[in-house]
Amino acid sequence: MKKWLKFILVPLGFLVFVGALALLNNQLKDLSYDDIVNALQAIPSVRIILALLFALSYYLLLGGYDIVAFKYINAKAPLKPKDIFFTCFISNVLGNNTGYSMLFGGSIRYRLYSLHKVSMVDVTKVLFFSSATIWLGLLAVGGLIFTATPVSLEGVTKYAMSTRGIGIFFLLILVAYVGLSAFNSKPRKIFKWEISFPNIKIVAAQILLATADWIIASLTLFMLMPSGEIPYFILLKVFLVAQLLGIISQVPGGMGVFEASIALLLPQAAKHPGVIGGLLAYRAIFYFCPLVIALSMFGFYEIARLVKKFDDKTRIFGKTVSSAVVQVLAVSTFFAGMIAMFSASTPFNVEQIQNFLRLLPVWTKDLSHFLLSVTAASLLFLSRALQLRIKGSYKWTCFLVGFAILLILAIGEPPLVLAAFIILFIALLFAKKYFYRNISILDASLSMWWFSAIGGVFVLVVWTGFFINKQDIFSWIRFDVLYENLFGASDAARFLRATVGLVVIFIIVALEQIFKNYFKKPVVFDENDIKRITYSSDYAYAFDALALGKSYMVNDEKTAFIMYAQSGDSLISLGDPVGGGYSHKSELLWKFKEAADKESVKPAFVGIDHRYKQLYDDIGLDIFNIGQEAKIPLRTFDKNKELLTSMQSVERQAESSGFEYEVVKSADFEKYREIFAQINKTWEQEHGYLRINFIPGKYDESYMKDLDFSIIRKDGKICAFSVFAAAKNKYEMSTGVVRYLKIADDIFPYILTKNILWAKSNGFKWFDLGLAYFPDVSQDADAVRHFAKIFMFAEHFHYDLTKLREFKNKFSPVWHNKYVAVHPDKYIVMFLKNFTALISPPKEKNMRQFLKRFFVR
Repeated sequence: MKKWLKFILVPLGFLVFVGALALLNNQLKDLSYDDIVNALQAIPSVRIILALLFALSYYLLLGGYDIVAFKYINAKAPLKPKDIFFTCFISNVLGNNTGYSMLFGGSIRYRLYSLHKVSMVDVTKVLFFSSATIWLGLLAVGGLIFTATPVSLEGVTKYAMSTRGIGIFFLLILVAYVGLSAFNSKPRKIFKWEISFPNIKIVAAQILLATADWIIASLTLFMLMPSGEIPYFILLKVFLVAQLLGIISQVPGGMGVFEASIALLLPQAAKHPGVIGGLLAYRAIFYFCPLVIALSMFGFYEIARLVKKFDDKTRIFGKTVSSAVVQVLAVSTFFAGMIAMFSASTPFNVEQIQNFLRLLPVWTKDLSHFLLSVTAASLLFLSRALQLRIKGSYKWTCFLVGFAILLILAIGEPPLVLAAFIILFIALLFAKKYFYRNISILDASLSMWWFSAIGGVFVLVVWTGFFINKQDIFSWIRFDVLYENLFGASDAARFLRATVGLVVIFIIVALEQIFKNYFKKPVVFDENDIKRITYSSDYAYAFDALALGKSYMVNDEKTAFIMYAQSGDSLISLGDPVGGGYSHKSELLWKFKEAADKESVKPAFVGIDHRYKQLYDDIGLDIFNIGQEAKIPLRTFDKNKELLTSMQSVERQAESSGFEYEVVKSADFEKYREIFAQINKTWEQEHGYLRINFIPGKYDESYMKDLDFSIIRKDGKICAFSVFAAAKNKYEMSTGVVRYLKIADDIFPYILTKNILWAKSNGFKWFDLGLAYFPDVSQDADAVRHFAKIFMFAEHFHYDLTKLREFKNKFSPVWHNKYVAVHPDKYIVMFLKNFTALISPPKEKNMRQFLKRFFVR
């Protein structure tokens, strides 16, 4: 998605939400708060229980989508139905409540499925398949109903329109999908995507499951409507239109949009408190109740995991299950603040605290009410800081949640609100270890989405308060009366005071964010800073930063940096942060993540080390293995007599053929520049090499001129060279760029062998041979093939990864895993596409031809 489009959609969704509330307010002008409360209380308990059962059945049935999806992709993972239903219930409930722009639902699905050895690529396929399934249900039910008995949209659009056109369009898409599945088994290219259609049996299962789901969702609402007053078929038509408008609006859960659509499309809704009461009950039963159950299930699951002493290093794409706890706590804190704000905006029930008030001054209840609103608003903002793992936010959240519990007791809020805060407080007490960042809360960046979400809650709370107290408030329009009543003891006065507090907090935070984002000076650095950090690094990969085509992010202390490039909506970094200690790398990764959020792009890291997986876990990325890196321990090299003998044999054989080895300093590069360029050109032509961008292995004189290199002569002429990437402290060395003329088959093994022996004799500790692919290590073979180009020396073996692994294994290296860290959900697929585009040769127009040369299966 284009960046400008993202900046339009988020505020547009907020404006749509505000507009929906305005329409709803106009529709409800003849109803009072007491009317709606009485209507809610009049809903029979049996119908409420049935509605709750329907709602839970809806979420459980979503698990059937994934069961069919796993059958479709023919996954080999040992999954049981109960595991699928458990995972789907939690992830879908969280996804429905937080909206499509927050990825908690998809992210948790990734984590839980991978415990059962499901690969990242397979989970991505399941997510896309399940998303398509729910749309098939809407296409089937909506297509038939909208076409056969169209709904008039005049109440929504003010024009004489109906849903018949939409219904015909839905049916055409459905028929095309079924036809392609029934008569064409080959993958089809639709726009830029290649889609493999399932067989007709799977399509039938998709349509049946999704149709049942939509009917069950509508029955949930029907159970809460006034009995016998609205025929089910009429409600079903209106329900489908309202859901469609809610999806289009991109407002989480269609909040406000769904209710306004129902009120506009049902003529009797505006003047019937039972309909509005049913809509409020539907919002609570269909969204909030399952959310409480899902969070509780996840919490008990985490407790059970700890009690059974599961291995804390059990990974979910490199991620511990416990890491998801931070996301759940952040969401829970946000919802707790929202619930408290709503509770505080409703009328104050003095009878509940009559005995308690006799012990306190009269003004205590008013002050408690005001402080609860301010505390709740503060929790909304702190939820973002919790997500960023800021230690100070954890302390403040614990304090404010505990303080809110006292205020709730003081003003007599409903027991469910009190119970929610107590559970959250207990959960926070056990989560201290997850919050470690020693930075100020004021350094937490709020993205446009977060401001829109918090602003949406503020608007909804204020709208609710005005609706409840509209008769009092609108009689205070004159300034003198308003000022006099603002400090009164009525519910309306309490609400207005709380609103003033909320507005002040929102303005203060907004100004702080504006000041920080637009007036804070960025870290100023130049090429010399990058070179200084690179040369001080222990690792050879740091020298990749000196090649062209990279941008840099430097930490405040100028001791570490990240090298990256943007491709599409991905901000792709090459390797771990260069330089600095563990804490410096951690803060730099958070800085990179927050910068990506600010630009509405997704961060990704290619070729990260196993030692830093937890850091990428903490910033919300999922990790999958792309192979193992081979490093030769040079200081114990001579103990392996068999290897040493083999290398000396290669050395003697090559030198007996007339090869001579020499190491040349960087100061002499200009002397050999033209020779190197010619050898490189010849080598590229002989190997059919396509010049790649961004990743290592490319001949690039801009940085090679500052490095030492080795050359091979035969009969006095230079026939090969390699570039040294050698740490100044002699911790590690590598030679990723090797070029030679094809005058002998053993020239490549010879120059590499001589480089290794030279590194040993000059006191280096490790020699890096780069990546190799091990099928028994990685669970994501389909994804690994996208990264064949970053495997050092793969071009010398025509990207035959089996031969490359066998060659590197001859040196008896120490192997350790290397990973890719990427944003979860659908962005994995987008990242693979963006990464391929980033490293593609700029003159390669035919992507299909490039991919054919890029991958060797």
